[in-house]
Amino acid sequence: MSQRILTGCAILAAVVTVIGCGPTKQGIEARERAQNHFDLVRSRIDFDQAMQSFARGEMIDAKRKLEVAIEKSPMEATYFVLLGRICLETSQMEAAAKSFEQAIRLDSKLPDPRYYMGILAERLEQPDEAAKRYIEAYELDQEMPQYLTAAAEVLVAEGRLAEAEGLLQQDSGRHENNAAMHHLAGKVAMLRGEWSRAVQSLDRAVLLDHEDQWLLEDLARAQLAAGHHSDCLETLVELESHVEGSVDDMLELRRIKARCLVDARRWREAHKELYTLTTDHPSDTDAWIDLGMVCREIGDTNRLRKAAQRVVSLDPMRFEGYFLLGCMAIKNKRIDTAINCFKRATELAPERSENWIVLGMMYEKSGKLPEAFGAYAKAQTPRGREMMVGVSELMD
Repeated sequence: MSQRILTGCAILAAVVTVIGCGPTKQGIEARERAQNHFDLVRSRIDFDQAMQSFARGEMIDAKRKLEVAIEKSPMEATYFVLLGRICLETSQMEAAAKSFEQAIRLDSKLPDPRYYMGILAERLEQPDEAAKRYIEAYELDQEMPQYLTAAAEVLVAEGRLAEAEGLLQQDSGRHENNAAMHHLAGKVAMLRGEWSRAVQSLDRAVLLDHEDQWLLEDLARAQLAAGHHSDCLETLVELESHVEGSVDDMLELRRIKARCLVDARRWREAHKELYTLTTDHPSDTDAWIDLGMVCREIGDTNRLRKAAQRVVSLDPMRFEGYFLLGCMAIKNKRIDTAINCFKRATELAPERSENWIVLGMMYEKSGKLPEAFGAYAKAQTPRGREMMVGVSELMD
């Protein structure tokens, strides 16, 4: 019996000793790690739910769920990125900036907060800051070309084409198969008026993404400007299958098609297209102008008169209406009326050399040589100077 008592006392003493000593340092750290891991798992569920709410546009619910996630795991940088995005979408600019800055403090290698700070800077109309932030994001993750194109787009919008082009070229090899890079390079070339180069870049972009409506439309415009009329018409056929049905979008496509036909000197087809266009859209001033110019070429005097009158009625400050009225007067051999019309055209658009040339021709035809000489001089073109010489010889 005494032996049992002694054994029991020994066991009790051992238990008391263990309890008295408490958990070890390693044990505490292990528990903390386990608790942190558990909190992270639970917070990740809250974060995922917040992301789903954000994707649905439910910003209040997204923020509420995200705040729960942050309370459980306040050191997760991605949580603050989402918080900043929520603030950005709800126009809380200062709060958005603070959230993105906190994300950078927690993880300086994370590109997303810098990218969204670029978006924030754009909304605050700070283009230099926006470009800087986009470039910072790209330097952290060079496999994401959208960071680079975002910076280039800001520079393009500011007219800083050389800088934008430099950005696009610096890593072109890495992103050779990215349609957006080629599309933006094509837009830069278009803005420079380098149409053949624009077509080359945009062609490459279309090969990589042939369903992008805006890309195809830019390609059609570049092909038109470059004089690639057949290619332009083919692109327009493909584009028609991708347009979502907007009246404005379809109208723009029909305008491009008509101008392509005009530039290709396919007058009859252009006439038919523009006649239908003005019938469907009787308030489209540009379509009436184009129709008038085509009618002048093919000798459709009735529609030329109607087009000219319609342009003056729709927009009396457009020189083209008076130019077309002048052309109509020439066909009717009413030189004085033509002179008055072309004079009005020069008043509305003195920078357009064709107005001065045709005015000079009418003066010359009516025997007013000094006036003709003066009109040709104001054209400031090789043709104008050539006609000045001819009038000068007649005056001598």
